[in-house]
Amino acid sequence: MEETKANKQRRSKFAKWWKTNHHHQKGHTWLCYAARNTVYTYAMNPQTFQDVNYITKRYFKSDYKRLSQNHAWRLWKTVHPLMNRRVRMLEATAEHLSIQKAELKQTKKEIKNEQRLALG
Repeated sequence: MEETKANKQRRSKFAKWWKTNHHHQKGHTWLCYAARNTVYTYAMNPQTFQDVNYITKRYFKSDYKRLSQNHAWRLWKTVHPLMNRRVRMLEATAEHLSIQKAELKQTKKEIKNEQRLALG
């Protein structure tokens, strides 16, 4: 399978980041916070959500605060998705929020109807 230009660029940027930050706790902490923020902001699939939560919980609870390169790469891919994946994430989040908005409107209507019936 041929690697796309965007994926090669993402890998090279990660390699550069890892070379400069693999001994620095601040870089690892930033990556964990950014990955958590991304996962909670977008409607991610459950497997990605569980992976990020597992890695970040393990990192924050350990005394030896250092990520392995494999775990850092997983978090890096979550924080820096490819463009087509980013578009799919935004579309899924928009759909999820529109469904929640419709449910909220329906709930408000039901509450108003119940209040009208109660008042007579």
